[in-house]
This record gives sequence, structure tokens and C-alpha cells, in this order.
Amino acid sequence: LEKWGRKNLYEVAGSKGSCLWLKFDFTIPQELKNKNLAVLIPYVHFAEKSWFNGVFLGADGVMPEDGIELSSRYSIHHYELPLELLNQEGNNTFLMKVYCKGLAEISGESFIAETGYVNKKYGMLAFLHTRMFLIVIGGPFATFILFLTLFLTRKKKVYVNLYFALMNLATEIFMGTFVATCFYHTVISQ
Repeated sequence: LEKWGRKNLYEVAGSKGSCLWLKFDFTIPQELKNKNLAVLIPYVHFAEKSWFNGVFLGADGVMPEDGIELSSRYSIHHYELPLELLNQEGNNTFLMKVYCKGLAEISGESFIAETGYVNKKYGMLAFLHTRMFLIVIGGPFATFILFLTLFLTRKKKVYVNLYFALMNLATEIFMGTFVATCFYHTVISQ
């Protein structure tokens, strides 16, 4: 792929639902030899499975071949590369199978580095993703409270305030599924 991010996988695979194999070969630079390494991929849309030097590392989202489709919802992908799997002198291969559906894309900010650095970057991204979702969730919730209060405290009931409050509550419930997924991927599954 020449271009990372912004529907880059969609441009290759389309939107109907197909798989792409992405392969990254590298040799370990002298300054990283015999150190614990990890890979960080800020997001992949739709679902992925990853291998390193032929060993399965993990997956995020669910592919149709596993019985259902479930998006990873732009969660952060973080895999430690076990020291015993690292080829210190030769070629190493990171292989990812990506199920592309809809506007599929992969982050252009993906990298392999020392585990400590990757963990710090992962923590920062998880924090930003969580805060971003809290803002998205917090706005409709505050609006719900405000317009419900306006409706309940006025002697003459203005039903448009109630309808707007309920619309924001519905938005809150809908967006809650995204926050729950983000919370699961950044807090519970780690």
C-alpha cells in the first residue's frame, strides 16, 4: 500500500467484504537487538488476525469465516513480539489478515519499537480514545439533562424540550455501545 489511512484498504479491496493479506518484512537494527519489541497499530477497520514469524499473535474483530462479522471499531492493536521469536540477525515477518468491509482502512502511524515505548504510546492513545468518546457521550448527556430540566421546571410544558431531551437520550444509548467496546479493548482485555 502506498497510502496509509483514509480508506486506503477500501481503495484496494472495495466495500463488499473481502480479505487482504498485509506483510511487513524487517531486520532488527543494531540498537534494538536483544530487546523486547512490540507492534502498535492505532486502528484497523474492519477486523484483523496477526502473525509474527509464523506464530499467531491475536485478533481483533471477528471475520465471517469465524461464523459472524464483528468490527474492531477502530480499537488500538498492540502486540508484543516475544524475544524468542525475534530473528536477531535475519529477516522477521509481521503478517496481518484484514477483513475489509465498508470504508476499510489501516492507520499510517503503525510501528514496531521497544515494548516500553510502545506501551507508553498505547496508553496515550487509549487515553485519547477514551476522552474523545467521553466528549461524544458527554455532550448528548448534558443536553439531555438540560432540556429535561427545562421541560420539568417550566409551568407551561414545552414538549419540544422533552422531545429533544429524549432524542439525546436515544443518541446516548446508541453511542454507549461504542464506548463499551472502547472500554473493553483499552481496559478489560489488557
